Amino acid sequence: MVTNIFFTKRPESLSPDLLDLMKYGLPSMENLYVHKDYVVSQDLSTNAPKWMCEHLQGNYKKLTTEADGDALHLRYNDAYVLSCGATRVCKAFKLEIWRKLEKHVSQMTEKFGSVYVYTGPMYLPSCRPDEDWTLEYQIVDWIPLPTPSHYFKVLIIDPQLPECVPYMEGYIIDNKLNSTCSSTELTDYLCDIAEIERHTGLRFFEGVQSTVRFEKKQYKTENQPSNLQYLSESIHSMHANRLRNHQL
Repeated sequence: MVTNIFFTKRPESLSPDLLDLMKYGLPSMENLYVHKDYVVSQDLSTNAPKWMCEHLQGNYKKLTTEADGDALHLRYNDAYVLSCGATRVCKAFKLEIWRKLEKHVSQMTEKFGSVYVYTGPMYLPSCRPDEDWTLEYQIVDWIPLPTPSHYFKVLIIDPQLPECVPYMEGYIIDNKLNSTCSSTELTDYLCDIAEIERHTGLRFFEGVQSTVRFEKKQYKTENQPSNLQYLSESIHSMHANRLRNHQL
């Protein structure tokens, strides 16, 4: 007696390599959602992601998305995950400086072969003359969502080249189309990782060697035992002053 036997192709796993994504740790461990391309930590109090972690390798390609009639060269993850599908909330993604930052990420990935990227919102209250401190909200699908005042991006460049050590970069960009900072130099948006941690409550890779920008296009490395350099600005940088001015 012959019986027909059918074999079905086993679907490929849609889960990323969590051990790989956790090589340098995760900023927090609450409410993690795993996607095949990234890991997200959801903030239940704001109904929005706290951060998104990606591991970019080789020559990754961006996707082009259309929002408000503009063709934006944004990664699908940034545009939709961090905005809960409402791209109008993420004004920073329409800025030329954000495009430069994404281009920088792409170049670092292509050059060094491996970059860990952490992206997320920051909620800093603003105060107008004769008014109380306030946070801006927008109604999206009948749900009130707080509007981020800034977005951060932390990069851990993990070189796949001999005699190259990993290092970190941190950036903060205003979530405004008419930002008070008109600089088009990406280095002007470098910030201390501790500054991002202080405003978000997140914790990134610790115990690292610091490389501090003390003059434009000049960097100074502190002599601390570590295999990971930390590229940042001093806390007394121009960018730190901009953040303080935003709160005044």
